[in-house]
Amino acid sequence: VEGKMGVSGSINVVFEADLTKYVGHRPSVLYWVIQPGSSVGGLGIGVIRMVRPWNKWLCIWGYDIAGGPPDLNEAHARQIVHSLLGDSTIPVKIESTSTWTVNDMYATRLFDNRVFCMGDAVHRHPPTNGLGSNTSIQDAFNLCWKLSHVLQGKAGPELLATYNEERAPVARQVVQRANKSLGDFPPILAALGLFDTKDPEQMQRNIARLKEQSPEAQEQRAALRAAID
Repeated sequence: VEGKMGVSGSINVVFEADLTKYVGHRPSVLYWVIQPGSSVGGLGIGVIRMVRPWNKWLCIWGYDIAGGPPDLNEAHARQIVHSLLGDSTIPVKIESTSTWTVNDMYATRLFDNRVFCMGDAVHRHPPTNGLGSNTSIQDAFNLCWKLSHVLQGKAGPELLATYNEERAPVARQVVQRANKSLGDFPPILAALGLFDTKDPEQMQRNIARLKEQSPEAQEQRAALRAAID
């Protein structure tokens, strides 16, 4: 294998809450949220993903991996959700919690003799670009039809070697792509002015400056467009 595990830590909280007043007029599947001062590094960046409109959600939040996984009791999970929402008055029902790590690792060899590996066993990466399930299904399809042909005598065992030849480069590519996409976020955050200060109130002012008509705001908007492009 090549790469490394445990690049950073993340928390999943599945919860029920009526967020219609925040998302009903701008429906989507996934929302990036910034609440300066609320999380790791003071940036307060997280994700709210819709599970069922508009009352079941998955909250994704960060934690300092150097300190180990946090104690995710119900009170802590509710605090995380309220911090990300920026509204502690919303009734929240916690359904489940879990932790996971951002990884950057892939296998260079996917089989050895009669043992074949696929899916998360051979490519570990963050969920950016939605490559995990897609790639795992493609791994399975590639291997299964070849196994079927060999077992039925329609092809020789050398066909199985092509599984590694065809899928190992894909494992490397998706891991690199997913981690590169994750690395595309810092320039966006820099353009928002989140790296210019550690003061949460100043971070809020830096974000609000985007709506101004000053030369500084015009430069900031140009930098943000360039970072997103």
